[in-house]
Amino acid sequence: MKGFVYILLATVLMFSSCKKDSEIISGNQAMADPTVSLTQIRQFVQKVYLGTLGVAPSDSLMEAEIKSLALKNCSYTSRVVLVDKLINTREARINFYNVKNDQLLDGATNEDINSIIEDLQADISDPANAVDVTRLTLELDRMEALRDAKDAFVNGTIDMLEVEKRMTASLLFSWSNGSGETWVQAVFDFFLLRLPTDAELDNSVSMIYGSPGVLFLQTGVSDTDFLNIFFSSRSFYEGQVRELFRNTIFREPTSNELLDYTNGFSSHKNHITIMRKLFLSNEFLKGY
Repeated sequence: MKGFVYILLATVLMFSSCKKDSEIISGNQAMADPTVSLTQIRQFVQKVYLGTLGVAPSDSLMEAEIKSLALKNCSYTSRVVLVDKLINTREARINFYNVKNDQLLDGATNEDINSIIEDLQADISDPANAVDVTRLTLELDRMEALRDAKDAFVNGTIDMLEVEKRMTASLLFSWSNGSGETWVQAVFDFFLLRLPTDAELDNSVSMIYGSPGVLFLQTGVSDTDFLNIFFSSRSFYEGQVRELFRNTIFREPTSNELLDYTNGFSSHKNHITIMRKLFLSNEFLKGY
């Protein structure tokens, strides 16, 4: 028995003497998230470029962005640098405007808008339209506001919410989506991602035709009142959050996410702030 103990002790000492010390490499850092691959980084870069500028990066730019992110282990901070570099550019704001213009106004051009303005000015000057001057003047004001919307948004003077409001108020939106009930249904469908209830539809139509109506617990008597009530409602904020989730990470928000993001959006009223938060999420990084 005593001999067995000696043999066991000798064996332990032999293996202990052969054990290699741990090697420490100077400056080496563990990946912030070791599950993020270079392929995912490449996809992330492409998605950020497409989501902000509307175009993919060139091959040389793509490789430079991948290298920059990989050297920082694709940390949250390194992703912030890329997203903020792109999302705050003039090119990104032009893209955001154009996407919304395609969605709501079928890609209306400056020539389309200016042509309508000229026609309205001519109609207002025509004595035969004297009884319609008030309505025509309102339509002219709205078209002129639409004409100025792109530059104002790109320069940061107005936000996307105001852009959406001006587009919806314009004759171009009416020509594409009809009037009365069909116009109200289109507004609800575009921004709330649902059709109005019977009560919402009846009250909205009453309101836009100049009679009292109640929408989202607020009373109005004109289409201007309708627009102001609609675009300041919590239902509108919720619909916009849902749309941004669908367009960015291709799913509906959970109930908790909808509550959190809607609370934020109703406070800052900035679509770009919500987009930025989604671009920086781990879900956007790793795919869907």
